[in-house]
Amino acid sequence: MIIKFENISSLSHEKTICVPGCFDLFHIGHVNLFKKIKKEFPNFKLVVAVSSDETIKRKKGKLRPIISGKDRVDMINSCKYVDYVYSSPTFEDNFENRQILRIKDLRPDYLVYENLNNIEEINKIEELGTQIIELKSENTTHTSETVSYTHLRAHETRHD
Repeated sequence: MIIKFENISSLSHEKTICVPGCFDLFHIGHVNLFKKIKKEFPNFKLVVAVSSDETIKRKKGKLRPIISGKDRVDMINSCKYVDYVYSSPTFEDNFENRQILRIKDLRPDYLVYENLNNIEEINKIEELGTQIIELKSENTTHTSETVSYTHLRAHETRHD
């Protein structure tokens, strides 16, 4: 179910796991991640926070995102493993502002990350009562790599 950011505090009474991310070019790796979370935490609601177009542009460059925020939210909403999805507003471009604001409103029991290694950031999140789950990717599909490969192939084709 799509939920507005302004309304995520209504989920604070539920047992939730939040997965933030860009989800540009939604792929099987994303589906497998959501499936794994639901299997390991069957009594929790899976909440996916989709980064805004502006945040992705700042993080990944002016040619991104490839898929609009609205379409990314709609695609994730169609995944049977996802209970709630919302579009994150554009926060100041630093980790603390984005995560702390998200956590203060949603109050998830768990926040899922891949490769989070800053102890100070982890401590700030856990001080708010949210535990970090770090999941290693079991998939080799990553949007940035796909985009780079596609761009390279297009360049090679023009010069053949």
